[in-house]
Amino acid sequence: MEFLGKYRLYTAHLDSIYVETLDYNNGHYELDKKGKLKCSEHIIPPQELTGINDFNKYSLTNNNEEYLSLLACQEIVKQFIDEDGDVPKYIHQMNFIKAAKAVFRYWYLTEKETIPELPKKSRLTKMDEFYEHFVRLVESDTATEPEDISILRNEEYWKNSSAYFAKAKAKYGISTSELKQLPQFRSIDPKNTAID
Repeated sequence: MEFLGKYRLYTAHLDSIYVETLDYNNGHYELDKKGKLKCSEHIIPPQELTGINDFNKYSLTNNNEEYLSLLACQEIVKQFIDEDGDVPKYIHQMNFIKAAKAVFRYWYLTEKETIPELPKKSRLTKMDEFYEHFVRLVESDTATEPEDISILRNEEYWKNSSAYFAKAKAKYGISTSELKQLPQFRSIDPKNTAID
């Protein structure tokens, strides 16, 4: 999968296929006055379509692949935004994705076709979610104590973070005393009551 490149939208005609190319163009894409993404257009002539019996099916299959690729890029950019915040470059990328999706969705609606979706990721259990955060913070060279407190010691979310901590430490194979050597975990167990 190419990350934010060109996305082609195919539309079948009687003896040809019309193609609109939506190009991220390294961030130099343009929108028209109505906010629609500008694209280049061309027609695949009949002589280049030999062997294709059903232009509608060919168009749908290609559009589904292009749209799912676009959705995969959207997930990547969402992850970047979740990690780094509203960096202008990521917002610019997301705006292109939204504009391109609008073009595809219009085609799906006018052609009365189902808009494809990426397969749903299975939701993590609370323990798995806690463990992922725990490992990330333990292995980070830049994590801070406020991060630990806001993420792992959020009692409103975890209800009993001590129990999650105990299980995460056991699974990771690290003791409380070893954990306290890390700057981001210095304030855990202030009364030294934890059993390693």
